Amino acid sequence: AFTRHVLGWQATDYSLWVTYKNLLATTGSLVAVPLLSGRLGVSDNLLAVVGAMSGVIEYVIYGCISDSRPYFIWIAPVAALLLNSCTIAQRAMMTKFVSKDEIG
Repeated sequence: AFTRHVLGWQATDYSLWVTYKNLLATTGSLVAVPLLSGRLGVSDNLLAVVGAMSGVIEYVIYGCISDSRPYFIWIAPVAALLLNSCTIAQRAMMTKFVSKDEIG
């Protein structure tokens, strides 16, 4: 309802944006997170903080969308590129607290 009212979008416009947003999130999970943690040695704690901040920035950008700044809806998913790293890092940290024979 928001995109139809403020941005004047139709269903096809919205579906294109959702596809774009999901592709960026997948790219962040499959490329950026392994690159940061594996190649650059970023700790799980820092990855979780960066992921959480990425989500905060995304929603701040969404809050700035208006009829005079409709392009912000395309910028917000870029800011959320590392959002999934928060969940990935939390799962990685949890496995480190459990002994190897208890991991299923």
